[in-house]
Amino acid sequence: MEKVDFDIETQDFFYSDKLVNEIKQPLSLTVQVTRRCNLCCKWCSEAKQIKDPTFDDLKFLADQIKGTRRVYISGGEPLVRKDFVKIVDYYSKKFQVLALLTNAISIDEKMAKFLKGKIKYAKVGLDGPRSINNFTRGHYDEAVRGIKNLINAGIDVSISAMFLKSNLPYLDKLAQIADTLDTKQLKLIEPVRRGRSSNFSMAGVPKKSEIKKKIKELKILKDKVGWNTKIEYTFWDKKTKGYSLLVYPNFEVHAWPILDTKETSDDTSVLVGNLYKQSIQEIWSNLPIEFRKSHIAKYTGMAMRKI
Repeated sequence: MEKVDFDIETQDFFYSDKLVNEIKQPLSLTVQVTRRCNLCCKWCSEAKQIKDPTFDDLKFLADQIKGTRRVYISGGEPLVRKDFVKIVDYYSKKFQVLALLTNAISIDEKMAKFLKGKIKYAKVGLDGPRSINNFTRGHYDEAVRGIKNLINAGIDVSISAMFLKSNLPYLDKLAQIADTLDTKQLKLIEPVRRGRSSNFSMAGVPKKSEIKKKIKELKILKDKVGWNTKIEYTFWDKKTKGYSLLVYPNFEVHAWPILDTKETSDDTSVLVGNLYKQSIQEIWSNLPIEFRKSHIAKYTGMAMRKI
């Protein structure tokens, strides 16, 4: 097996041989253990409901993706599952890096203490200061409380936010919030027309020129005020095409995002396999070479833009 290491500070991989053909399976997978959620975000890409897998199903899945270096437990909102603790406990023993994608509103002190030692870090969605976040997601105070509980338990937290017209003027405030909370990273993401966000008015999405202007402003501010939180941003282009492999609750594997073809499901992803029938190594070997290159570039930090 090729030498692959994980840097917790950057949350990226680095490896000894960068030849794409030497990588025998994905570096990272996002496993949707549910599509159910306790929020109703305006731009949610995963709003279409799919029946939850059972815990036994998820044990089978762990075998099918054996050897994957990092697995994200995702949703929906993973914590809505009554067996969430059991899932995390099981997966933490199976994978080198287990991380959690969550809105954090259900993470109390007890849950945060349980997660310590089980997950390497958590990514929490937060789109801006209280009124801005409450417009796009809701439950700002509960989310911030959850972030504090995670950090107080010794778990690294990254905040992720969409570039939206409603929050663009306030991203400096979000950066200050992220820094004050002592989060590791703030990741800013260009919206994708998928799921509930396909109904989101284009008037609510800033132009790329507006985003680039804001990025320049954030860089100046970061250098001036000395935020410790790392700030990164992603544009969807050829470098990121099909980089992410999403495992749906029905075990279909979809490559995402695909923004330049009509041969897609849910508009921006393409079905590349099914883990009920194939191992992840089989799916990876049949993946288009451009998707594999995008995957490796993204998860080794080569496709991320830093402020």
